[in-house]
Amino acid sequence: MNIKKTLLISLITTAAVARMQATPIWSDIITNYPLGGITTNSGGLWMPHLPGSLTAHDAIIQSNNFGSAPAQSGRHLSLYQGASEYINRWFDPVTTNGYGSGNGTVLYASFVVTVNFLPTQGGTYFAHFMDDFNFEYRGRIFAVQNTNSYPFTNTVANTWHLGVANASGDTAQGGGPSGIVPIDLAMNTDYQVVLRYSLDDGECTLWVNPGSESDTANSVGPVTDPGALLYDLKAFAFRQRVNMGRELVRNIIVGTNFSDVVTNLPAIPAIGLQPAANTTNYAGNPSLLEVCASGMGELTYTWFQIVAGPITNMVQTGTSQQLYFSSLSALNSGQYYCNISNAAGSTNSALANLVVNATPTAPGFTSQPKNGTASVGGNQTLSCSAFGTGPLTYQWNFNGTPFPSDGPNPFNFPGDSVVVSGSQTPTLTLTGVSTNETGNYSVTVTGGVPPPATSTNGFLSVNPPRVVSIAYLRSLENTSTWQAGDTADTFTLSNVVVMSYTNVTSGSTASYYVQDGTAGINLFITGDPTFRPLMGQLVSATGTLSSFNNDLEMGVNTLNPYQKYAVTDTNIHLLYPPYVFNLALTNNIGFMETNVEGSVVMLTNVWFSTTNVGSGVTLIVTNAAGMPMQIFFSASDPYVSNTNLPGLFAYTLTGVMNQFLSGTQGSIKGYEIYVTRLGDIVVNPPPAVTANISVSGNNATLTWAAVPYTATTDGAYSYSVLAAASVTGPYLPLATGLTFNTTNGMYTDTLNGSAKFYKVSSP
Repeated sequence: MNIKKTLLISLITTAAVARMQATPIWSDIITNYPLGGITTNSGGLWMPHLPGSLTAHDAIIQSNNFGSAPAQSGRHLSLYQGASEYINRWFDPVTTNGYGSGNGTVLYASFVVTVNFLPTQGGTYFAHFMDDFNFEYRGRIFAVQNTNSYPFTNTVANTWHLGVANASGDTAQGGGPSGIVPIDLAMNTDYQVVLRYSLDDGECTLWVNPGSESDTANSVGPVTDPGALLYDLKAFAFRQRVNMGRELVRNIIVGTNFSDVVTNLPAIPAIGLQPAANTTNYAGNPSLLEVCASGMGELTYTWFQIVAGPITNMVQTGTSQQLYFSSLSALNSGQYYCNISNAAGSTNSALANLVVNATPTAPGFTSQPKNGTASVGGNQTLSCSAFGTGPLTYQWNFNGTPFPSDGPNPFNFPGDSVVVSGSQTPTLTLTGVSTNETGNYSVTVTGGVPPPATSTNGFLSVNPPRVVSIAYLRSLENTSTWQAGDTADTFTLSNVVVMSYTNVTSGSTASYYVQDGTAGINLFITGDPTFRPLMGQLVSATGTLSSFNNDLEMGVNTLNPYQKYAVTDTNIHLLYPPYVFNLALTNNIGFMETNVEGSVVMLTNVWFSTTNVGSGVTLIVTNAAGMPMQIFFSASDPYVSNTNLPGLFAYTLTGVMNQFLSGTQGSIKGYEIYVTRLGDIVVNPPPAVTANISVSGNNATLTWAAVPYTATTDGAYSYSVLAAASVTGPYLPLATGLTFNTTNGMYTDTLNGSAKFYKVSSP
């Protein structure tokens, strides 16, 4: 296979003569595909896989123009946190042959990546080797945004890192061993990423812009995988997931040697992020200048200070991409630049002007703590900004008393579980507050010149949890993304009805759908695998809102002492009747989110394509018009998993409407119905209906024996009432989609002074 090579502006220069190398398993420049979904436009080379969406086709080829940024403009594969498709390309598209352990095999993969939207909340992995759908994901490459903690000199804003994790490793989830390449990376800049995975010992290494396999300064690893490889690796894959930002990828190569996948000679470094043009601070305080560059091979950094005119001094400590000043003095004033070099040559950064104010100045504030509100169990952050001759030290106070320390409950309030951090920094964080934390907060700043300065008070009001309806919780969703909009406040649901027959999750958790008279929602308990309420029982819970794969949840964590849950009535109560659902409504996401998701719904007259229900599978049903709907059978549900449906045609199908779709785009593509009882798929025709009628005044009331939806009986039917002016018809529908939670079927019609004839049909 010949490798197509493209020019990587400012990063990779194509060699006139390629290095001697073996043939890679495959290479894909990406830039030659049409715009649009890669799984539909790659001629079958790239395909979707679970647990991502199989129908979204939103791993797209798009065209990017970076202007003056050092990244190659043109077509890329866009991987975005708001999308949902997971994709892979087989090593061998015909036989899906793979590589197993015990043969000394080492796999390599490389690609060029540009980030133009930073990862959030710890990031997550976006690329890896995989098997054939047994979720054997190895060598997980992740992107994570850099954090800048006090004294704010560890990095500069808008930079990021690449890292690698093994097996279950994921920085966002905290599982498994992982490592981060110790290079700050710039946005809108091309970097070549190289992954090495040893199948025998489960070790992986990650490089950024390597010149050779022996490079260490721009690599991390080996990261050891504690779990043995159970299945052959057969593909390289990308995924799209919440918090990953946006990665733009091209020039992907997979092989069994380093030389297979690194095919270009070093190019002169290009700068993606220049040092700040102007920095001003007071003497005695720390400061930081940083440059982010990209170039093949290990880079050498040398910082210079222009003291006056032509006088330029090499900074003895300036040998990395960061130039750090622990305590500024007047001698540090001046202009600085950095020379970055590699085997191909060197380049200089732009000038950075550093001004040090050496006038002795007592501390003062440019911003002070503000008032705030929080709910019990929530979090609160208070901050300030100060100036003056350093070093500046900070001490936060509560109602005038200094915080004695960071950590749990520093004031020893009875029954309090607050955790305090940052009490001696510009930012105070309170995690898990109670009403004890209501009060005034101030901060005292002491500098190198007296006197100290104390801020004005910021008042924090901590409110107890509010008892709300489920409809109110749904009204808090962000109407752009349809994610949980208020994830900080604590709410209470009181005496809501359990509507799912069994737990629909696994591990040390519990997941049940509940409803009140207004709407439905998933109740998710973390840390208690024994919580197993029965369908029809009443439960109450105090927790916070969250979204999982676009499904709205009321989350309760057993580790949070302010979050509670309990079965409040063990009697079996009436269920809320199912909502007879029109499949066309999935196109109205606003209505779905506020009125349907989380509630029990019923489909009528639908067809399956198979009767075989596996473990944790999604089947598709269609109605008479051919419209599809996803039906999910949870692997955690013993009543539906690994069984056979009673037939291909269902008169009614009843379950909970939910979503399971990665991303935050507010898509209509992730809706599915959770069936938790096999008997709620009804293949027998409804019994004949005999209706009775009674007239009172101008109202005619029809009654009949209905087949209801209850906690103790499987299956239910829906009913329609039709009326005509004569016994021979024509009969027109008065009401459709009538369902009941008792056998008392009933409908009342207004006669308006005319005689009517009625029929009741099902469904």
